[in-house]
Amino acid sequence: MIARCQRRALFVTLAVTGAAAMTFIPLLAGAQKLADEPSRQEALQRFRVGQEFMSGEQFERAAEEFGKAIEFDHLLSIAHYQRGQAFMNLRRYASAAKSYRDCIEAERELFALTQTNRFEVDKKRDDEILELRRVLDQQSSSLQRVAVEQRLRDLQNQRQRGVTSGSFQAPAQVLLALGSAYFRNGDSDGAEAQWRAAIDAGLSVFRLDRKKNSLRDLIPLCTGGL
Repeated sequence: MIARCQRRALFVTLAVTGAAAMTFIPLLAGAQKLADEPSRQEALQRFRVGQEFMSGEQFERAAEEFGKAIEFDHLLSIAHYQRGQAFMNLRRYASAAKSYRDCIEAERELFALTQTNRFEVDKKRDDEILELRRVLDQQSSSLQRVAVEQRLRDLQNQRQRGVTSGSFQAPAQVLLALGSAYFRNGDSDGAEAQWRAAIDAGLSVFRLDRKKNSLRDLIPLCTGGL
């Protein structure tokens, strides 16, 4: 009888310990998701090459380079976003939507990682902000500048939110772009939902007086006038 009780107690202990271990697995996995410095630098270099192709309207090659950047650093949110922009120009709207969703997930993971890797996440965000400022300097189209400026504000807000807020907010410009991809792909309801989420996220362009116009009029802000 005593032996049976001891075996039962051991089984319960192992079960509880196993459950606790399973609880910590996602945390440990998340702690390993930040790219190391060589990988991060290689990702940024690939991003710059991709951006050069974007400027030259070589969108297929741009998408490939952004994809390579993501292989080196899958949390490089600007690479996900710009890859989505390349796909939009190629009229590959389902692929664009996936890239925008991946961008949001990368931002979500980075937000979670600020709890354990605050210094590294802040450094990573600073690198991305610097890269986007370079992108902004290359823009000649006013519509493209508006989109990049909003995306830059999003990154700055995400950095600040990691310091002051306990909840994640998807970036407004990415939500707007995602809505545009859905709309172009024939999903009007999905598009409307993402555009309204962009309003809730504080997209500044929506503060204009557009009572007589549809949210669909704002599609060019996501696509550079496509």
